[in-house]
Amino acid sequence: MPNGKGMIDEDKDNFIGTFWGQVSSPFCCETVESADMYVFVGAIHNDYTSCGYTTLLKEEKMIAIHENEVVICGERRYHGVLMREVLAMLASKCERQDASLVNYRRMFVPRGQPPALGNGGPLTMNVLMHHVQELLTPDMCVVAETGDSWFNGQKLKLPKGCLYVVCPLPLSLFPRQKLIAFFLFVSFIARSCVCFPLCRYEFQMQYGSIGWSVGATLGAAAALKDKRVLALIGDGSFQMTAQDVSTMVKYHLNPIILLLNNDGYVIEVEIHDGPYNEIHPWDYCGLVRSLAGKRGENCHTYLVKTEAEAEAALALAMQRDDAVNFIEVVVGRDDCTVELLEWGSRVSAANGRAPNPQ
Repeated sequence: MPNGKGMIDEDKDNFIGTFWGQVSSPFCCETVESADMYVFVGAIHNDYTSCGYTTLLKEEKMIAIHENEVVICGERRYHGVLMREVLAMLASKCERQDASLVNYRRMFVPRGQPPALGNGGPLTMNVLMHHVQELLTPDMCVVAETGDSWFNGQKLKLPKGCLYVVCPLPLSLFPRQKLIAFFLFVSFIARSCVCFPLCRYEFQMQYGSIGWSVGATLGAAAALKDKRVLALIGDGSFQMTAQDVSTMVKYHLNPIILLLNNDGYVIEVEIHDGPYNEIHPWDYCGLVRSLAGKRGENCHTYLVKTEAEAEAALALAMQRDDAVNFIEVVVGRDDCTVELLEWGSRVSAANGRAPNPQ
């Protein structure tokens, strides 16, 4: 599930992507929902993770493993059992069943290139994310803000060792690890994927808090000395906690911040539109320069509106690894992922349902 991204080596042959209902990785939803049995580890099935409670998962086919409890097919509950012990035993007892994996490989069609790639003109998000994918290396850490960055981030193929950070929700599931994801989805179709996490993954989905990623970028850049942090942050979210950039500059940190300026709270528009989703336009680059102080040290800013400008800014930001690199990316207001359109409409329908008379 979404919070499991980064916990599994995405180069494994039996890695099929992220299960997130109708906004899953291509062909992942169909593969999971049609399986004879599925195992969910630490999963919380709420309106956000289930696309407004529209997944076709069946309780009678589910084994749910929680921190101190296992629920089998909705009928049997075992309390006081530790997740790590259950997973270790499960991995040693299960025999590989590859029917679902074979079916997935039969259906799978690789993603194509963005139609606008290399055509010039105004920059689009899918073209930008193509170039972000190209520059990812194992020594980087990706931070994805709440919003359309959720879905853009989920589409990235992480090099082994690259961290993907999306939310600070601590949970002590494994010894000596206090910040670990708790939405790891494991299926019998991928037995070898039952493992300890390769990297931390934090996802701000439980509360949908916006603005958290600016502080998360600060914390990650300060703590992960061997990683270069790259953050995907929407303009509305940035306005909540922009001042944390000042601390990044003060402590000579070197994150690359992609400020995705689509002129508003676009994720909220897709859930429930209204005038409250309009935000006051800021001079984002000017603001960041002011936070850098009078001398403007330890900070570089870029304003990009075309693919060529984006390529040039990303290349310079990668070279300038001794300072904060802030890239304001201007895209159209309606330029969002198809996953956000799908997810937003389903969550909106769930939010608008009649109250439960019980």
